[in-house]
Amino acid sequence: MDADELDDRDIILSVVHGLEPVDAPSRERKVALARLLIVLLVAIVAIPMLVNAVALLPEILVRIPSVNDDMLHWLFIRNAAEAIAAGANPLDHWVPQIELGVPQFLFYQHLAPLTVVGLERLTIGAISLFDWFNLVRWTLMVAFPLTVFWSMRRMGFSPIAAAISASVASLLSADGLYGFEFDSYVWRGWGLFTQLFAMHLSFVVLALAYRAVRTGRGLALAALAFGALVLSHLIYAYMLGITLVAILLLGMRRATAGERLVREGEGPRTGPWGPPRRPWPGVVAAAPAPVAGSRPGSESPFADGSCAGGRSSPRSRSSPSWLWPRPAADPR
Repeated sequence: MDADELDDRDIILSVVHGLEPVDAPSRERKVALARLLIVLLVAIVAIPMLVNAVALLPEILVRIPSVNDDMLHWLFIRNAAEAIAAGANPLDHWVPQIELGVPQFLFYQHLAPLTVVGLERLTIGAISLFDWFNLVRWTLMVAFPLTVFWSMRRMGFSPIAAAISASVASLLSADGLYGFEFDSYVWRGWGLFTQLFAMHLSFVVLALAYRAVRTGRGLALAALAFGALVLSHLIYAYMLGITLVAILLLGMRRATAGERLVREGEGPRTGPWGPPRRPWPGVVAAAPAPVAGSRPGSESPFADGSCAGGRSSPRSRSSPSWLWPRPAADPR
């Protein structure tokens, strides 16, 4: 087959999945299509973010106190900043405005408020504490699509699937159910400041833990992210803990169970964390068969067919869809 006979879809598909077509086209044509695809993917993610950034500008330009739970979060932030300025422990300071007084941070998630205080201290007061509070809220709401895109790419989804998911992430909505919609975070909404942190960290923890379960790498980073989630929102950490157990067990078959358990038992394989530990006694890992047409280190979430349905890799050259792989025959 001549290079000119390859249609643009075949070339773009090869660029997305990192594969070479049967008859590679000219380098100039492939580079041009790759650049076009990158521009399109950036636009798919950036345009919704730009719209949200403009629509949410009043959250930082109109400097009026909040009328929802942000009022309490602002109180915690201000008291923590005063405790640090007085040389007291910010984790054990007294909040006299609640009931008869309470050491709020001893039993309440405090990573989000202390982050705002830390940013104000880093800028040496160039930006006021109240402005930092609003700016952090605005930034986290606008940047949510980036977190979705990054987490999906870490889990092995194609750039197109990750970009489309990121572009619609801000459309989540519910009727006052305290979910991920903007009504949970804006001035006229519920003021769930700590949940705004947890919304991002939930995707980060899910992606890092999924990769750690699949490959055995990045366990320390996943644990660190989960710890940050615990300090940001205990309820979301509880839900993610159940989800991670499900990820470990979902689709586990006789051929893949040993491999997954050994990966978790060995610990980190390379890097500054030391040599790997010995596998658990009596456990024999069954190495998955390589996926045809895939590059080393580019395994998809379904490369070993361990998910329900036994799906093959979306990087397979024979895949009829850019967004989802073709079901493979059940090896059983």
